[in-house]
Amino acid sequence: MKERGIVNTRKERGASAARGTCQGVCVTVLMLILTLVSGPAMAEEDDKMAELGAYIPYLDGFVNVRIEDYKFRVYFLDGEKEVIDLKFTKGVVAYEGIVKRDVEGRTGLSKSADGKYLVGARRIGVPFRYWVRLLLTDPDDPNKRQRFTRVKLNQ
Repeated sequence: MKERGIVNTRKERGASAARGTCQGVCVTVLMLILTLVSGPAMAEEDDKMAELGAYIPYLDGFVNVRIEDYKFRVYFLDGEKEVIDLKFTKGVVAYEGIVKRDVEGRTGLSKSADGKYLVGARRIGVPFRYWVRLLLTDPDDPNKRQRFTRVKLNQ
């Protein structure tokens, strides 16, 4: 028997709890969808890149190594951390897990479709906590190579 919104039976309490759980899940999924949809749009509006990954000093700017969409990405940035043209067109990332020490591997880097960054070929697992070594090359000029020492990527 229900009186003034008070739940009296176990069956009614269970149904009420199930409705609350479903509503919570729906709200969470909706928030996730909104975040995913608005995330890339907001990133395109900003001139500067979000502070992700490891920043390695290079010439008068930086090389940014990060993981996006479960793949390594390498950006070349100026002193104000704005994206500039690629200095190299190929490369290799060697990585070792910090948390999961048995995880290690290598992935080749190639130019992205839009030509703004280098992207890895292999899908990388979480957690994104790795020791990363980077070797960049240019197939057109065999003498043009740059090796970077090991850096900590924690994102």
